[in-house]
Amino acid sequence: MVYYLLVFIAALILTVGLFLIKKSFFSFALATTSLLNLMLDTAMDEQVKHRLLIRTLGKFILKFIVLIIVVVAIITVSLIPIVLFIEYTGQTWSDIDSGSYKFYLSMIAGSAIPFLLTTRKKKKNYSDWSVLLHKMVMDNYNIAKSLFLLDKRIFKKKRANEPEPFVVVSGLARAGTTALTNLLFQSNKFHSLSYANMPFLLSVNLWKKFYHPGKSKLKQRAHGDKVKVGYNSVEAFEEFFFKVFLNDSFIAKNTLTEHDLNDSVFKEYMDYQNLIRPNNAS
Repeated sequence: MVYYLLVFIAALILTVGLFLIKKSFFSFALATTSLLNLMLDTAMDEQVKHRLLIRTLGKFILKFIVLIIVVVAIITVSLIPIVLFIEYTGQTWSDIDSGSYKFYLSMIAGSAIPFLLTTRKKKKNYSDWSVLLHKMVMDNYNIAKSLFLLDKRIFKKKRANEPEPFVVVSGLARAGTTALTNLLFQSNKFHSLSYANMPFLLSVNLWKKFYHPGKSKLKQRAHGDKVKVGYNSVEAFEEFFFKVFLNDSFIAKNTLTEHDLNDSVFKEYMDYQNLIRPNNAS
């Protein structure tokens, strides 16, 4: 009985450790995408890019080493109860039970407790893993642009070659643009991006191959404006296209600046509209 209690404690320590390691793993994941994003940058001066690559690679290696050290430490600490039991009883690793139903029940019970305790916490609109994915995609413009070019290469042939006219709903905050956008979309005559396209806003067709959200309970937007949205609610997310292709050049500290699109960016935007447009919509 003592042995199975120690197995329970070991599983509990390991699971709690994995919860605690999440921050280190997230930091490593973000460092990985930052390095990839820098490698995909074709507009940066090569000498500047080389210096930044060395600096970013150094941070990546450091975070990787820290992650490995933390993982090894957690595994080591979780094994201490079993090691003490073996030393105290004089048994060997081959002598102890590692396959009976009591062993598995002890492991499952120890592993389940941290999950049960965390599920009691107030649920957020987005899980930590969802926030991580959003940061990895939407904070790295070169990755987003590369995914857009891939999406265009695969799906553009299935769309109309000539750009079709479309309507842009625009206005000040709280002016009713969301309500108007929803009314137009519900007519089945117009198209729009939706929360289902997040965070792959520039590669919506590729994302649809993997992500098919069902009906979800509507929740109030973070704005606190009493407008309720779900995974399939439409929203004006086109701003991300311009943030990527203009590299935030129109965003000042306290205001937005007027800007003109050059022919190259305008052509890409027309391609983008054709990519996100259903066959029966404007």
